[in-house]
Amino acid sequence: MARIKQNAAIPNLSSKIGGQSIANTQRGSYVRNITQTNTAGTPLQKKQRFSTAYLSQLWSTLSPAQIKKWKDTKDDYKYINRKGIKVDRLRFGVYLFINQNRNVFDESPVLVPPVYTQAFTIKVGRKSVVIDELEIESLATYSNQIYALFSDAIIGKGATMRKGRGVLTGFITSNQLKDGFDILPMIKTVYPTIKGDVNLGIFLQSYVANNFNSDQFPIMYNYKVTVL
Repeated sequence: MARIKQNAAIPNLSSKIGGQSIANTQRGSYVRNITQTNTAGTPLQKKQRFSTAYLSQLWSTLSPAQIKKWKDTKDDYKYINRKGIKVDRLRFGVYLFINQNRNVFDESPVLVPPVYTQAFTIKVGRKSVVIDELEIESLATYSNQIYALFSDAIIGKGATMRKGRGVLTGFITSNQLKDGFDILPMIKTVYPTIKGDVNLGIFLQSYVANNFNSDQFPIMYNYKVTVL
C-alpha cells in the first residue's frame, strides 16, 4: 500500500492512503484510523436511494423552461419543518417530492409539475371489534384521493410505531373507506407471523390521484386485535 511522507514539520509522521488520516490539533498532530460503517441499508432504503439517484440524474436533463415550471409551483408545496416554521420546497425539492410520491404507486416520473390539488388528511375509526378483523371507516373521504396504508406489527401495550411510518402494506380507495374496509388481510400478508393479541400501528397517507400530492401529517393509529 502506498505511503505518503509528511513535511519537515512532522518528519516522523506518515500514513497509509485509504487506511489512516492525519489530524492536526492545537496539541499536535496524530494519526487516526479511518473506518467505514455498513451502510447497505434495508431493501426499502435501497429502493429509496436508487430512486433518488435516478431522479437526480433525470433532473440534470431538464430544460431551463421545465426547471422554471418547477420553481413557479413551489408556493403550492410549502411544508412545516422540525421547528414548526412554514418553508418553501425549492424547485428540485418540489420535483423530488412529487416524483417520489409517484414512485410509491410505481408511476413513471414527470418532467413538468402537474396541476396542484390539495391533499386532505382524513380521520378514520374502527367500525367493528371482531376476532381476526380490523375494519376501519371514514365518513370524510375525497373521491379524488387514494390512501396508502403503512403498518407496523407492535407487540406490547403502550407501544408506538417503531419504524417511522411502517411498511407500505397496500392501497385503499375512498369508496372502500366510506363503506368500511378490513385491513387485517393486508397486514397479515406483510407480517405473516403475527398471532394472538397484538397492537397494530397504521398510517393512512392521503394522495391526490391526478397529481400525487400527499398530506403532510398523516395520523397514526394503534389498534389492539386478536389475530388467528
